[in-house]
Amino acid sequence: MAVDPYRIHRGAILEEVILYILSRNGYLPVVKAGNDQSLDFYKGALRVKGRGSQHQIDAIADARYSPPFCHQQRLLIEAKFLSKNVGLNVIRNATGVIKDVSEFWVPVEDAPNLKRYHYMYGVFSKTEFSKPSQQYAFAHDVYLLPLERNRFFKPIVQAIANFGDAELDKTLKRKEPKPKNIRKYLRKRLLPSVDFGEPVFRPGSLSSDHLTSLDDIVNAAQAKNHGYMTTLGGSFPVFLMAEKDLRSMNLDDQTEVEIYYDQQGWEIRQRHGRTLFSFDLPDELFQLYAKSGNLSAKKAIQMKGEKMADFDILLYSENRVEVKKFILSEDWLENITTSLIRARLETFE
Repeated sequence: MAVDPYRIHRGAILEEVILYILSRNGYLPVVKAGNDQSLDFYKGALRVKGRGSQHQIDAIADARYSPPFCHQQRLLIEAKFLSKNVGLNVIRNATGVIKDVSEFWVPVEDAPNLKRYHYMYGVFSKTEFSKPSQQYAFAHDVYLLPLERNRFFKPIVQAIANFGDAELDKTLKRKEPKPKNIRKYLRKRLLPSVDFGEPVFRPGSLSSDHLTSLDDIVNAAQAKNHGYMTTLGGSFPVFLMAEKDLRSMNLDDQTEVEIYYDQQGWEIRQRHGRTLFSFDLPDELFQLYAKSGNLSAKKAIQMKGEKMADFDILLYSENRVEVKKFILSEDWLENITTSLIRARLETFE
């Protein structure tokens, strides 16, 4: 079987789309080194400095809000667009990178005044993650964010999957484009207001077929750009996709919701109402968090003593930050665990 030469390109495209979506909802894309002494720009690529080496990271985003007693959060983004599950080697590499860059800052007399960051590593994937990779990520605190069962994200996945199909039908005789040219074009289209500090995209570096496919991806991303990072139960990181902008839904500051699962994926619905979000879960990883007690439902400070959990979403508009709180019904943890078991049983039927 011939190796698909476009698998790397599709991963790069997915990274740019994720960076764009996060840039609209609480994150600032980091695209050049500038005066940031923890970064370097070498041979056309952004690199994060570590204690032992520099690491090429093509998609980086700083959180616009960091909680007290915490350095600014910097998210290192990696995206995989494979035909199989993401394996252990990817997570091992992520763990090495996050450890090295986190140790770059050292208190040395007469050293330059370096800004410190709280680094996080998020691996987004079109497919699921292998069981060993989930176990390793749990042990080393790497965020795994699958997209396969995220229903509202599927139009974007399909558009990316179509990239390169025309060339594959021509028995791979056509030379594939350089990923850096694809990134430049997508950033020009998706992040036009960002100063990249490098030569802009040059017309002619991509074929008309490639440009048409990339434009389809841009349209899909702009139509479905309401993605939010949050944590279920204050512990488990998830990437939520909303069907439309939350600001247009006229939600109260606090909304009670329920979690559902079917063959199409995971959903969060307003109690007795509409679907608000879709998302995906790394099954093994979620079970590990639950068994460790990190996802135990919080006791609400109420007369009834109900056990509930919540998650927050920050909405940014110009200089204003709005917090929307979502309260999960008291049996949410049990419902998810039951749904995971049922889904696994259906797999073997």
